[in-house]
Amino acid sequence: ALQEATLQAERARMRARDAKEGAAKIIADLEAGQIIEREKVGRRNQYSIRADQSLRHPIESHRTIGELLVLLNTADQ
Repeated sequence: ALQEATLQAERARMRARDAKEGAAKIIADLEAGQIIEREKVGRRNQYSIRADQSLRHPIESHRTIGELLVLLNTADQ
């Protein structure tokens, strides 16, 4: 029972690590694409969305991040 609990805890730790690494990669990609900006506030990072930026795909490049966010927000209601 103890070994099973230890194994389950290790799996959970690995999933959390993978999720954290995945989130860091997404944040880095968004920063590199100038979709978000990072500001250091104390020991934490604060992110701002650059809503005026165009979408990256050529077919949608005439639209902005802000327009996409409005669309997603209204679709949820």
